[in-house]
Amino acid sequence: MSENKTVSYNGLTFKPFIEASAIAQRVEEIAATISSDYDGRRPLIICVLNGAAVFAVDMFRGLSIDAEITFIRLKSYEGTSSTGVSSKLSD
Repeated sequence: MSENKTVSYNGLTFKPFIEASAIAQRVEEIAATISSDYDGRRPLIICVLNGAAVFAVDMFRGLSIDAEITFIRLKSYEGTSSTGVSSKLSD
């Protein structure tokens, strides 16, 4: 990864410190572990939106077993600070 690479979002600038390939490899490992641990069963994967959506979908695609995925929206942040309390958002 380039040392000078940055990503901007909502006026904030971030410097990635984990390469995309390392993340992808770890997601594959997690999917393989879940597939092994739940072989012969049909697990329900529950994803908390919005933050975990990309991870959950990538991991779900890597499963080698029959499974189901669903999503729930929770909120604990106001702006860039946590309120310390999670609450379900309306559908």
